[in-house]
Amino acid sequence: MVLHVTDEPPADPANLPPPPVLQLPLPLPIPLTSLPSPTPGPRRRPILQRVLTLSSIETALDPSSAFVRLTKVRSVDNLLVLAQDPAFQREARKVVWRPSGEKRRRLVRWEDIVKHAARGATRAGTLAFCIRAGVNLVLMLFRAWRTKRLRIQMVLHAIFGEDSFRFGATLGSFVGLYKLFLNGLPLLRQQVLATATSPPSAASTNPATPKDAPSSPAGEKEGEGRRSPDWTLELHPTRYETMLAGAISSLALLFEKKHRRIMIAQQVFVRGLQAVVLAHNLVIPYGAVLIFGLASGQIMYAFLFRPETIPRGYNNWIQNASKVTKQAVLINRGAKREGRFDPEWMRIQRDRKATTVGNRHLLNVDIAKALHGDFGPPFVPCEAVHPWIDSCWNVPLDRFMVVAKSMAPVYTALHLIPALLFRPKRFMQQPVLSILRTAGGILRSCSFLGIFVVLYQAWFCFKHQMWLRPGTPEILRKFFASRFSFWLGGFMTCTSLFVEEKKRRGELAMYVLPKALESAWGMLKSRRLVFKVPRGDAVLAAIGMAMVMHDSAHLSRLVRGILYQFIGPN
Repeated sequence: MVLHVTDEPPADPANLPPPPVLQLPLPLPIPLTSLPSPTPGPRRRPILQRVLTLSSIETALDPSSAFVRLTKVRSVDNLLVLAQDPAFQREARKVVWRPSGEKRRRLVRWEDIVKHAARGATRAGTLAFCIRAGVNLVLMLFRAWRTKRLRIQMVLHAIFGEDSFRFGATLGSFVGLYKLFLNGLPLLRQQVLATATSPPSAASTNPATPKDAPSSPAGEKEGEGRRSPDWTLELHPTRYETMLAGAISSLALLFEKKHRRIMIAQQVFVRGLQAVVLAHNLVIPYGAVLIFGLASGQIMYAFLFRPETIPRGYNNWIQNASKVTKQAVLINRGAKREGRFDPEWMRIQRDRKATTVGNRHLLNVDIAKALHGDFGPPFVPCEAVHPWIDSCWNVPLDRFMVVAKSMAPVYTALHLIPALLFRPKRFMQQPVLSILRTAGGILRSCSFLGIFVVLYQAWFCFKHQMWLRPGTPEILRKFFASRFSFWLGGFMTCTSLFVEEKKRRGELAMYVLPKALESAWGMLKSRRLVFKVPRGDAVLAAIGMAMVMHDSAHLSRLVRGILYQFIGPN
């Protein structure tokens, strides 16, 4: 017992003020005035934890009546109160959107590192699942709108399909592994150095282990600003530790399917190359446009002559986006590579309902010549490329409208979902302006791809018409029929990139570059100029992720923003 000696007279118990009333975050049907006032803690607990604590108090008072009646009334009232509580709104907003300028957490205990990595993995996996499910849902709704068919199974598959879970598991495990090794490797290094430099007697009597670190001071979050021994004052990872953490985190790709692992590994490797180039200040004027042109030339050449060097799905996507029939591509490939083609492909083009009368007559002439061994020029004739239009001058406008309309659902999802997910505050404050800005981006992206197809189609018809023209010099005729002319047409499509926003040009260049590198590698491998690498996708992903994390500050603003939202400062 502690006695306090004062000069003041003793207080009269009758004049004492009444005990304070416990302030609850919501009205209750029973009074709790008899409860003592809560002792102020060193820190303010989250709103959800406070509500759960109140429920436990009420259960302890009268579990048979009070808590049973409260659960019925407060099930809806809690949601309304929590939705209007500023603290709860801030906490809920941090789950979806990480605020800029978040401080780096200094973790000196292994249990704190594991908890930090687990929380990051859970958050990243949940966000990735929602993003993938949202994209699938938007694409499914557009498909249902076009086909006039919508079933509940389609909605469930779009949201809870295998792709959504795989994508969530991939990003969640990637963030968890990276956070674990990024914060664990410096701690392990300091422990090894402390053990190696400390005297044996001191190490035996008072070993410097993470468990010896004192607890967090009052008012600080767990893992932030924790006091630690001298050997834990500097726990910043070195560049090599960052590279190693990035390489190990690439194991998360095992959750994806094999063909997607290769695609993601290519993208990661290209991003790593971009970071290394920018880190050394190698800036080329209009470099994104030039890279896009070089990659497009290789891709279009592979599409026409070497389809086995690009993924089958990507080859089919080009086939559908270009609106060129498969038979036209086969005729062109056979005429150029072998000097002959199957006349049945010509018959398929002739028998189409949309084939005009004039083109049907020209195709009959071509079929008759092919049956007698005369396969014509070393390329597909224009009447077989666009049998539904007689004149080549009318093809560009038709191709532009068809391609832009067909790609509208894809670009709508790519523009709308990031705007709602990463800029929700701006979208809610300025809905009309945000919708107009998003619609403008969708229109520009659709126009970009439409102009891409128009440019290549116009070059295709132009060079073949010039080859057929009697007055064309022989050297130009050889050039117009050469394989290089097909590659050059793909390179010329880079001018369509100027339709897109400047900040998106680099992203589009980084998207097509992996496909071009894969095609070039396949051609070199077919000629035995390079060797096959076992588990090449895993090796490529590890190298790429190490480069990305080593020079992440030099990546594009979009990629840096995505990495920050999923990973944070550490």
